[in-house]
Amino acid sequence: METDVKSKIPAGKQGIIELQHKGTKIFFSHPIRQKIYEMFLSGGQYSVVDLSNMLRIPDPRSHIRFIHNAGVSISDYWMQSAFSKFKVYFIHREGDEK
Repeated sequence: METDVKSKIPAGKQGIIELQHKGTKIFFSHPIRQKIYEMFLSGGQYSVVDLSNMLRIPDPRSHIRFIHNAGVSISDYWMQSAFSKFKVYFIHREGDEK
């Protein structure tokens, strides 16, 4: 299957992953961005700490910003815990509630 993916990548763009999101082509040059995007597509809602722990990266916010700027509708809302306030990120889908 990896051969199929590589055959769809234009010459000179090896290592870049192309995905379709609501008719828009999105190119991911970083594998972490693709993983975050796929996690959100699965319907998950994640805080920065959740993503950091799951993907073993220090701060995923720049990756989230890149995906949002690429045209993916990433939404967020504030959560309050006993000790802090933090954002939870997700892809908003029609008919979904927080």
